[in-house]
Amino acid sequence: MHQRRSASAMTVRSLACPLVAAAALALAAFGAAGCGGTQIETDPPEGWQADGDRWWTPGADTTRAFRDLTSLTAMGVATRTPMLTASQEVTGDQMILAAKQGLEKLYRKAPETVDSLFVEHVAPKVKKLPRTGDVKARMKKFTRKSHERLTSNYFRVPTQTRTLGKDIPMSYPDSLFDRGVSGRVHMQVRVDTAGQPQAIKVIDGVHPVLDAIAQRATTKMRWDPARVKEGDYGWKKIPSWTWMNVSFGRTS
Repeated sequence: MHQRRSASAMTVRSLACPLVAAAALALAAFGAAGCGGTQIETDPPEGWQADGDRWWTPGADTTRAFRDLTSLTAMGVATRTPMLTASQEVTGDQMILAAKQGLEKLYRKAPETVDSLFVEHVAPKVKKLPRTGDVKARMKKFTRKSHERLTSNYFRVPTQTRTLGKDIPMSYPDSLFDRGVSGRVHMQVRVDTAGQPQAIKVIDGVHPVLDAIAQRATTKMRWDPARVKEGDYGWKKIPSWTWMNVSFGRTS
């Protein structure tokens, strides 16, 4: 892997205008605001390295930071997907898998931590659930309550303390705007215990320039880091993952 060194500056339309809300950077908003042109750098900022659509800070464990979090199987916390119907008797293992599947989004924040909490606080309750009747509906309700219980008592997800377009100005290149290039950049972000991004990977991109603009802005984002409850010792900050969606233009 190497650090990208060439600087890319271009004329842009600024999206750092009052009409831009959060990360929904609509063309209509900045067009109405009449923001003037400026220059923008699309290379990683100082202190960051890059290889294609992956950006990271020195010292980051890139193998771990860029891990596949697309499914429970990819995360290594389940071996298969449960097959449940509305009216069939199921096994205990199927119930456990279904409960994990219902908590998949939470698992993606910190797979091993959440799985440990699942084993301790959720699995014992799953074993007590009836295995006949409308199992799918029962599991849906159960996983919703389990999510609330875990995030209230044992695990805190990372939460943004800055907002793109408000705290962090965004820009849109004139050339891409004029051509109607638009879409949503979806990124996976590794957040450290200080609430700063360590690694950014584009999951779904729009255009190399817009992707880079979104990534560069994300390097300036900050979070209240994830925390896990440690018995009577209070809450411990832990590294975690989160996701960023940055929309350029109309994406509906």
